[in-house]
Amino acid sequence: MDWDKLKIFHAVAEAGSFTSATVILNLSQSAISRQIQSLEDDLKVKLFERHARGLALTENGEYVYKTAHEVISKLKEVETTLGDKKNKPSGKLTVATVVSFGTTWLTPRIQEFMQLNPEIEIELIFDDKELDLSTRQADIGIFMRRPKQLNYIQKKLIDINYHIYGSPKYLEKNGYPKSIADLNKHNFISYGRGNPSPVYNPDWALKLGMKDNKKRKTVMKVNSVYGLLLAVQSGVGLAALPDYITINQPNIVKVLPKVEGPITEAQCMANLAHELLADTQCSEPEIILEQNSMNTAGNAKECSVLLGHDRDRQVIVVTHKSHMPRAMRLFQREFGELVEPHVVRHGKLWEALWCWLYECLALVKAGNR
Repeated sequence: MDWDKLKIFHAVAEAGSFTSATVILNLSQSAISRQIQSLEDDLKVKLFERHARGLALTENGEYVYKTAHEVISKLKEVETTLGDKKNKPSGKLTVATVVSFGTTWLTPRIQEFMQLNPEIEIELIFDDKELDLSTRQADIGIFMRRPKQLNYIQKKLIDINYHIYGSPKYLEKNGYPKSIADLNKHNFISYGRGNPSPVYNPDWALKLGMKDNKKRKTVMKVNSVYGLLLAVQSGVGLAALPDYITINQPNIVKVLPKVEGPITEAQCMANLAHELLADTQCSEPEIILEQNSMNTAGNAKECSVLLGHDRDRQVIVVTHKSHMPRAMRLFQREFGELVEPHVVRHGKLWEALWCWLYECLALVKAGNR
């Protein structure tokens, strides 16, 4: 039995007429009619009764339709399943972030991401120093302040809020501040010397309400945001902390809840250039970041402006496999045949992690997580 004839028969049976089937199959009515007649000859049975109002399946036609429908449905299921497996992100992904965020927030939740993406192998690196992604120490960096490395893909995750915190034990002994002026009566813990702070302006509370740029005195300094949290929980004093580090933590209370510190952006940054550098033998200084465009067409035009008259240089388009055909057409419109495609392998891993982080942190912002 000819499979193409069977598919045409199934489409006609679904449509109810040759005329309607022409739209679905993109074939002429006469071509469809010939294929149905040929299938009836092959099977030696009549499949349709022709009426003025259209077509009606015969008893044999009903049997053939039911069988064809089951086969086509199964094939569509197989196609969908194979497509899902093919498009599922897989591989190793190394994620670097600051110690405070990694230990208190990311680690307890990363299992959820791993369950959603079982083909991704995760390695976490916690360091308050900004790791250089160009050396491939990590594929993705999550930073609580704007990173210095700007020539990489960056996406904002969420705004980070800061408040002043203390422990119930400390506050019961020393009293709850009712105003900013009351803070002068309390012990403060501040960020110490050594590594640069992984968060923006960690000691903002020391200047809060003070005149002439003066600071409140501190009883203790710790050069770790996680260390600040532990010191507050133990009852040493008050400290300014990012809200994410206090979620589900015991022995910690927000002081003067309406008084907020500076809001900063948490950034997720990925270096997908190392594949390109390895394949093309380029050096990193040769990479120019184009930041003016809002879409692929604009990117192609802006790159044309950046290169100016130097049109003999090879142009390499780096993007995902699904996006490559359209991107190539747009860049070839600007640069002709000098354009060469380069499909990014790690792109889906980076997008999968960013989407998960964004959703989780949005729930934190809403107070639901």
